[in-house]
Amino acid sequence: MGINIKSSLSIDPSVCMYLNANDIIINKSSSFVYLKVPRGIEISKKGKILHIVPLMKRTNASIRAFFVRFKRLLKGVAYPACKHMHLKGVGYKVSFNQENKILCFKLGFSHTVDVKVPFFINVEIKKGNKLNLTSPLYSELLDFSSSLTRLRKKDPYKGKGVVFLNKKLILKQGKRQ
Repeated sequence: MGINIKSSLSIDPSVCMYLNANDIIINKSSSFVYLKVPRGIEISKKGKILHIVPLMKRTNASIRAFFVRFKRLLKGVAYPACKHMHLKGVGYKVSFNQENKILCFKLGFSHTVDVKVPFFINVEIKKGNKLNLTSPLYSELLDFSSSLTRLRKKDPYKGKGVVFLNKKLILKQGKRQ
């Protein structure tokens, strides 16, 4: 049984795309994605329209997965996902080493916590305790940002820790007198 695959996709005008025999490079001013094309798929580009043709009548799961991932990548490069994080607490700071792509956190421990940032995630730091992460790959951005929240979980009484900026914090009630 075949799959209904939309054979042509329109590309955002701000996105540049380069095709080789087995490779696709998608580029925008701030994002860059490289993708290998699996066997059994032929891709051609005419202007800002991309034509995708499966070479077999029956498509297997890897080809279906490629189509889904490719559509997500096109959307992600045109409109990158963004996560805003905040370090709440006295003395909680973050700095970013641009050369090595390492985030250095001061989270109230006796040592700093260093985290290597994946190459597809862009980091921007504001005021030393606000962190903006952007990436064309939404699921990987979500995984990375949730791993950052695990560095210092939120305190249920004071709300201190690494938290998402727009997430509402529900605090427990302290002792009553």
